[in-house]
Order: sequence, then C-alpha cells, then structure tokens
Amino acid sequence: MVFLIYRNFANKLFYNQGWTGSAHFYMTKNIETNDGVTINTGRLHKGSGIQQRAGKHGFDYTKYISAHEFAHFLFGGGHIRNVTNLSLLNAGPVWNESRGMHSWEREKLDWINFIDVPLDKNSTITLDDYITTGDVLRIPVSKNEWYLVEKHQNISSHDWAKDEGIYIYHIQNANRFPPTITIECADGNWDFKIDTKTQTLRKSTPNKKGKNETNFSQRKNKTNYACYKKVYGDNSAWGDKYDAFDLTYNNIFSPVSNPSSKNIGKKEFTIEIKEKVGNKVSLNIYFEDIYQNTLPSKPQIVGIENVHSITPTLKWFQNEEPDLDGYTISIVQPIKKTIGNVRKTSNELKLTNLNLFAENLISVSSFDTDNNNSLGSNLISIKWNNTKKEWNYTLLERN
Repeated sequence: MVFLIYRNFANKLFYNQGWTGSAHFYMTKNIETNDGVTINTGRLHKGSGIQQRAGKHGFDYTKYISAHEFAHFLFGGGHIRNVTNLSLLNAGPVWNESRGMHSWEREKLDWINFIDVPLDKNSTITLDDYITTGDVLRIPVSKNEWYLVEKHQNISSHDWAKDEGIYIYHIQNANRFPPTITIECADGNWDFKIDTKTQTLRKSTPNKKGKNETNFSQRKNKTNYACYKKVYGDNSAWGDKYDAFDLTYNNIFSPVSNPSSKNIGKKEFTIEIKEKVGNKVSLNIYFEDIYQNTLPSKPQIVGIENVHSITPTLKWFQNEEPDLDGYTISIVQPIKKTIGNVRKTSNELKLTNLNLFAENLISVSSFDTDNNNSLGSNLISIKWNNTKKEWNYTLLERN
C-alpha cells in the first residue's frame, strides 16, 4: 500500500471537487518503479494506494485523513453519514472530521465484541470508557436493527466527542456497509426553521419525529443549511455538550421520551442512567414494566402564550407515561422557588409575579404515582420588553 501525500494544491486540481483525500491514485498513467513494481492508477478494486493533500494541516489531520482513506479498502467505497467525528468513515453534514472508529466499525473488523443484553428480562450493565476499553452495549432489536451504547470520557486523543457521558446510537441496515446511524442526542429532536431571506437556520419546537443538530441538513436556493456557524450561529453539527445522557441532564431513553426508543422492530425498552463511579457508568435496561420501574422522562417546554399580559401562560408537551401523576413548575432565576403544581391532565400554567426587570428562567419537572421525579426540563428564558410591552422568550438547551 502506497500513501501519496501532497502538502497542498488548489481544489480545482483535485477531481474538481475539493476533496481532501481519495482511496485510489488519480494519475494519468501507471507508475513503473525501478525494481519492476507497478503502481496502478484506478479505484478501490485495482488501485495500489491512496492520495491526499492535507499535509499543510499538520500531522494529526494528515493521520486521520490517511486512516479514513485506508479504511475504504477495509469497508468499501461508501460513508457513514450524520455521525460527526464519532467514526472513521464519517460523511456529511460534517466532513474531514474522522477520528477514532465507531463501535460499529471496530466490531466489523473483529477488534471488539459487543455486550449483548437479553431482550426478555431487565438487566444492569456497567460501561467503561469506550475508546480505551472497547466497552459497547448492544440491544439487537432485530438482525438489521440495533442500538449501540458507548461511554465517552475524552481521555484519549482519538476521542473527539464533544460531551462526556452515554452516547446512544440507533443502527439500521446494521449488517451491511454503510449502515444508517442516528445519534440519539440527549437534547432531543426538533423542528428546524429556515429563513432564506437572512440565510439563517434555527431550532423552533421540540418534536420526537424531527431532526437533531447532528443530522439536520437541507439545501435551499443553492445554500446548504445545517447546524454550521455560518447559518446557525454555532457548530453543533460537530456535536455539543448536550449530546450525551447522564445523571443530571437527561437520564431516561424510553418509547415516550425525546429522543424516543421507538423502533421498526416495535420492541419497547427503556435505558436509565443509574450511577457513575469514576469513569464507569451503570445503566438499567428495562424490557419488563418499563414505566413502573423507571423515573418519568423530563418534560419539554414549548413556549409562552398571552405575551402581552403581565401573567403569560407557560406551555409544555404532555408526558405520555401511563403512571404519570403531574408536573412541578419552578423558577430557577432570579430567585429559585416552586411556583406551581398541576395534574397530569394539564400542560399549562399561568405565570404570576414574574420579575419585570430581570431574566426569568423557568423549568418543568414531572412526577409519577410512586412520587418519582424527573430531571428538570430545558429552561425557558422570559424577559419583559418594556418598549413593546410584551414578554420575549427563548428556549434554552440547558436544564
């Protein structure tokens, strides 16, 4: 195998595409060496090497691009989309961010073995850091549909996960390359709005059936819209600090949470983040009594109504757990206090005594009939606009 690495040359000279590397030699003719070896020009099945033009970006960048191109000889000519920098053979909406192999890739090369759980009973599994130990939990819903669970701790230079905690992946087409991998981001799925006039993209409303910041991508009027800084304000397409499940941000992945564990195979299960000791995290995997045994999922705030009233109405999506009992609404800032409790049949509360001169941060949590409490929802920031005499609000990712 020959690696041909250029320090740099113009994009237009590289297949007219601006690619950084390619898993074949793009030459006008074969090269015959002095010792009689032929280096073929051509694609995967007949080429003798790879070439790339990343040299000027330094050793690390060159190393991972080379590894990415070499991996095509191991897996094939496709790419795995929507996995940001959590795989080697990654593709859009984030390119040229290859780092350590995804667990699907490592297992296909027989470098690791999955920890499979039985689908007919509840289990408790402890995971250590994935990159350094190879620990991976698999829930095989069917032969071609899996869930893979990795623990990321950012203790390896090969780990470019933007968060620390439990990463959950929904794998379809699991036995062929490339698989379809969805990162089940802990901050949930959303509807996204494109403004073609300002060429901007924003998240609008939580939606279990929507997209997340790592897999939203759409082209309109010759402009690519994804969660890039140019159109979105930050580079969340590369991942962010709200991707991983943990004990304080989002600890429940169930059929009724957002994101949801609903799957094509219609196998209901819940993953609950139970305990963290050192670098290890314990998970409860429930297939039996999945709601009775677990906490309710955290609610998701939609926004406020009656914005011109001094007492606007807070709205959130109703939880769907069958044992849900109600909600607790709290002000987190400027003074932390509980401002209301409502029963499960309601998903709104009139807000009284809001501070007109400061930012009001409000959270909603849910509780079930066994008095188990969820984590707090995403926060909503509410501020009084004295010029327009109305409340302005922003949905935040943090809780």
